Amino acid sequence: MPGFAPQSANVVNPSGPLHNDAAATHHKAMARTNSASMPRFIPPMLATLVAAPFDDPDWLFEVKWDGFRVEAVVDGGGARLWTRGEKDAAQSYFGPFLDPPTWLDAGQAIVDGEVIALDERGEPDFALLQARIKGRGVATEPIPFVYEVFDLLHLEGRSSTSRSRSAADFLLTSSARTRASA
Repeated sequence: MPGFAPQSANVVNPSGPLHNDAAATHHKAMARTNSASMPRFIPPMLATLVAAPFDDPDWLFEVKWDGFRVEAVVDGGGARLWTRGEKDAAQSYFGPFLDPPTWLDAGQAIVDGEVIALDERGEPDFALLQARIKGRGVATEPIPFVYEVFDLLHLEGRSSTSRSRSAADFLLTSSARTRASA
């Protein structure tokens, strides 16, 4: 909505490369490796807090999903899930719900997204996500995990972090197969 940016919105400048310490760390790591190498983990770009709502065509406002930030590393027919603090998210929280990675048409990729749980109306609900994590879905009706992907960081041996947001979105859209859920 023009002129409105909720305080919880993620704000990203789509016209240029990622500009934060995580991106700088990634670029340095990639400079030390050949183009076929894939990093084990890329520290995620975090939301930028702004003092007041604004509207600017050079900025993109992303949905706040009210979930758990997770990076999926797809390689060798499997998917590893990492929290933004580089903790094994599959082992600690979600199980192997994105494995095998049939949801992505790529042999090797790193994607950034958010795991959410949907209520009976299809709305994200953090309390339901916490219940699913604690109970591993033990209920009369399982509450699905959904992985909302919002960024492609690496694809088939090449970093996507230096691409414009629109180019990365095109690569992501052409690689994604369907919404992944448990």
